[in-house]
Amino acid sequence: MFSSFLARASRLWANTIGVSTSPRWPIGTSVTGGGLMAAAVRQGTDSIGFVELSDAAAAKIPYAYLRNPAGQAVAPSSASVEAAASAASFPSDLTRLTFSLVNENAPGAYPLAAPTYVVVPEHPQNPAVATSLKAWLTWCLQPAQQSEASRLTYAPLPTALNALALAAVERISG
Repeated sequence: MFSSFLARASRLWANTIGVSTSPRWPIGTSVTGGGLMAAAVRQGTDSIGFVELSDAAAAKIPYAYLRNPAGQAVAPSSASVEAAASAASFPSDLTRLTFSLVNENAPGAYPLAAPTYVVVPEHPQNPAVATSLKAWLTWCLQPAQQSEASRLTYAPLPTALNALALAAVERISG
């Protein structure tokens, strides 16, 4: 996702490094994993890394305001991710509920926002697992739980996405 953002921001980046889950960085050291990346950035001088906001907050590392397509310099926050998600279009195919929030053109939207996915089998082999999983995911998608998301530095799901997620959960059977 970070390389996707950089490729959209810079033609030079797009033509030389490109978009990849494992880009070939021209200099520096590559680190995998949010906690390790946060530690590497914290220990390094003039370091740049990409981690979840919760990892940056826990490691007490500074983060960047980024200019979004609306022309605003926006800090990463639950509210700015929520603004990006609220402007997004979501697929109607419940079996392919994937999308990007990078560079959503909305006021207050952080341009380097990403969804977090829960990947589960539609038909778990164990019926008890299916029942428990369905109940837990349904609970997670309720308004009371969604309202707690920002306390954990996540954004609650927009109404349209929440409805799609609940419909996808309803398909779980064992």
